[in-house]
Amino acid sequence: MKIPVSPRSPGADADTGFLPVLRRSWLFVLLFALSLDVAAQPACQENCVEVGAWRVNLGLGLGMRGNPLHGGEDIPLVLLPEVSYYGERFFLKNLEMGFTLFEDDRHQFNALITPGYDQMYFNRWDPFNFSDAGGFTSAGTSFGGPVTAGSYQVNISGPASIGGESALPANPNANSGLYVSSAQTIAINERAIELTDGDQYLFGVDGNPILVQVNGDIVTIRGVAAGDRVELSGVNASGPADVRGSGDVEVDFAGGDGSGDRLLISPDKDGGYTVMADETKAAASGSAQISADQVAHRKMAGLAGLEYSYTFTYASVHMQALTDFTGVHHGHELRAAVIFPWQTGEHKWAITLGGNYKSRDILAYYYGVNARDTDILELHFVPASAGVERMVRLDWQLPLSDRWSLRAMAQYSELPDSIDASPLVSGRSIGSAFFGGVYHF
Repeated sequence: MKIPVSPRSPGADADTGFLPVLRRSWLFVLLFALSLDVAAQPACQENCVEVGAWRVNLGLGLGMRGNPLHGGEDIPLVLLPEVSYYGERFFLKNLEMGFTLFEDDRHQFNALITPGYDQMYFNRWDPFNFSDAGGFTSAGTSFGGPVTAGSYQVNISGPASIGGESALPANPNANSGLYVSSAQTIAINERAIELTDGDQYLFGVDGNPILVQVNGDIVTIRGVAAGDRVELSGVNASGPADVRGSGDVEVDFAGGDGSGDRLLISPDKDGGYTVMADETKAAASGSAQISADQVAHRKMAGLAGLEYSYTFTYASVHMQALTDFTGVHHGHELRAAVIFPWQTGEHKWAITLGGNYKSRDILAYYYGVNARDTDILELHFVPASAGVERMVRLDWQLPLSDRWSLRAMAQYSELPDSIDASPLVSGRSIGSAFFGGVYHF
């Protein structure tokens, strides 16, 4: 059996890397075992991949990928390895692996495991810094974030004694707690809160259950305790009237009167609250900066989900719906791309248009700045919403022999608008280019 080549990402021939993250996965072992019974087939003709055979390529050349972070060095592209395997159902391509659930001449539907890519800007030796693809991004103006209010009234209350079988804090007293008249973004213990209608559940630093309820432009936070930290951005508070305790709750305004653009709220053991206010708007205006080597380590997240592709006569469409299964940022991505390949003589070309919708959890984890990075409040930043990363790319390839070919690529991508004010980001535009030879083992 021979399988038609179908690029699984923009510039599929250029996706490269190794498997340091997934090789310990039990799922990899299981799926790989399923492919061992596939007998090798006769040599494959052009535009197909031999079933049950490994393919290894090594690119050698000169290239560079821009780094959008303050203090982040541009990433050289010199050695670009590629490892792939296609069984009857199981496939492996660099750091991606999956299982084909359905396919015919035009459609392919896969279960997929793939890493996220944003961490590559923070680590010079990240596996994706040995790749000229830089991740599967997608087209995408069709994907948009949830509709949210411009600002929110925030009500905060502490834990209550929980009776019965309830595992969540009830509101001990609707008139007892902390009231903030207006805020644009909210983070609890460095985790961004999704400001869409509904309930969200999380645990405090001491394991206390916290319930966040969003109803229109009102956010109610119940169950915070001493040691928890609630960070509000876009507050624009003018004084104590906009930040006050209700009932008998005492509020201590540390270092000011509660006026400022950002508030850090800390409950105490006596049921009161300490409020630290940031009176500057430097981070919001982009004048304050923090470099990539000054912030906490950003981890690589593993994403799992579904992939669908459809092949037209002159183009192909690829879509992925993914969520974080490793618990790094608890976010999700929607990737899509359209690829237009063509050939003139021996020269092979492809244009890719794409984009990648990323939830606010992802953007906050990689591009947000909070207490894990610095105690300077004017540098704290939480993205206000999810966003779409956009990309356009041109690929070229010329076979020279059975073992060698020439390859070049040029790519332009743009990070989401919602991180434009991050003090960690120097610019949202990222350029990449590579030219070199590829040896086919």
